[in-house]
Amino acid sequence: MNSPIVIFVGLLALIGTGECIPDELKAHIMELQKICFAEVGSSEELVMKALKGESLDDPKLKAHVLCFSKKIGFLDAEGNLNISTIKEKLKMVFEDDKKVDEVVVSCAKTEATPEDTALSTFKCFHGSSLFIERYDYI
Repeated sequence: MNSPIVIFVGLLALIGTGECIPDELKAHIMELQKICFAEVGSSEELVMKALKGESLDDPKLKAHVLCFSKKIGFLDAEGNLNISTIKEKLKMVFEDDKKVDEVVVSCAKTEATPEDTALSTFKCFHGSSLFIERYDYI
């Protein structure tokens, strides 16, 4: 893949060039991203700005992250965190199960709204040592 992607394994938060993500997961993530762009009216440009720390309070960004989080299984239909699915998806990309568990415990926190929960979780993942060690441009 030529441009960075957001894995909200998100995964907003799992980001990378795609070289370490299994092809099947990468394709699934990209399809979910496209669906969420269409459903909420967000854009790749908005997501890329968010990765740079810009536009984090944009309602369309929050809606996009929530959409993606639900579609990938990180949040259920009511907006509750699905810890087992988050761990399962992250362990598909990262080999260090102990570190994945630690990051999930640290980052997967329920906030006031499902949108805030999704965005906060991905922001925390993005800033965690798990991601920083993996992606040298973060």
